[in-house]
Amino acid sequence: MTRKKSDGNFVSDEAKKRAEELTVLLTQNPSTQVSHNVAACLDDEYSRVFGPERSGRVRCVGRGPAPSKLAKQCTAARFEANNAEVVQMKTKMTSLETQVESLTGIIQQLLSTRSNDSSILWTAYGNLLNPSTQFISQ
Repeated sequence: MTRKKSDGNFVSDEAKKRAEELTVLLTQNPSTQVSHNVAACLDDEYSRVFGPERSGRVRCVGRGPAPSKLAKQCTAARFEANNAEVVQMKTKMTSLETQVESLTGIIQQLLSTRSNDSSILWTAYGNLLNPSTQFISQ
């Protein structure tokens, strides 16, 4: 259905429409990688555009895997991707915690060296540690 003529034009308007839908879905999902190492999934972008394959078949993977085997592979691939994202987020969180600790130390040093405006600085420091709801809702 998405074949093109030798001049590069689509063979039908339906083919052009589906190719455009597939392109949009692929660009909207940045985690989708188009390569030969990516396992096909039963609910991937291709299946969303072209609909489910008839029973016992899997599009784009030849005669090899059955849908049940593909579902297991897809679940494992998603788990690995989610696990990698969690590890990345934990690393970022640790980095941010370190930054907060260092900034807290700097603020405490500034507060101890400035005796003139200490009440204003202590109030600002208290707001940093316990932000009011007016700052959170922005």
